[in-house]
Amino acid sequence: MQADVLQMVKPTDGRMLTVTQFDNQTDTAAAVSRKKADDNHTIVKKIGGLLWHFSFYLFIILIISGAVLFKFSDHPDKSFFGFRMYNVLTNSMKQTSPAQSGNFVAGDMIIVRVTPPEEIAVGDIITFNPGDDAEAFLTHRVIQKEKLDNGEISFVTQGDANNLADPEIQSGQVIGRVAFVIPFGGKVMTFIRDNLMFVSIMIIGILVLSVLIKYFISL
Repeated sequence: MQADVLQMVKPTDGRMLTVTQFDNQTDTAAAVSRKKADDNHTIVKKIGGLLWHFSFYLFIILIISGAVLFKFSDHPDKSFFGFRMYNVLTNSMKQTSPAQSGNFVAGDMIIVRVTPPEEIAVGDIITFNPGDDAEAFLTHRVIQKEKLDNGEISFVTQGDANNLADPEIQSGQVIGRVAFVIPFGGKVMTFIRDNLMFVSIMIIGILVLSVLIKYFISL
């Protein structure tokens, strides 16, 4: 590497020495490297902060949405933006054949879209009120659909894991069609509902922790 001559020095013994310093290219390269490392560290901190806040607020939104849906699901005539949510209590819709789809088991959560009876087809999984109890609901697969002379539509359903079909129901008993399933969602929402105070304290703790993490990341 090229060196720059600074000065000539003559010691007492008569020898001539050259005092030099290395070209400052090395220092410049080191400074650039440090700057890149600092920039990368800043980017990582920003990404980490964004991911943390996204996860936290998504968690809060899911809890609030779940609580609202559960509240509306207590009333057969109400829905939340056209959807209702139910906690699965039995394994009557457990998959028993590879050809079956949309199955779920006890502890899952199902999101049901309020659907006009005429749009429901054989093979759809629907939620309905099986009798006089307004708070009782079943969710089974449609195996038969028939339009009656009076204009009503009747359905026959059966759980995929059941050996017998359900009694025939009329269109007025149908709530809607299953839109999607959240595995273990029912267990989670049941825990939240039964331990609301604990969950509230936990959310507050997470919020405080989020603020502290944001503070230390910004240092």
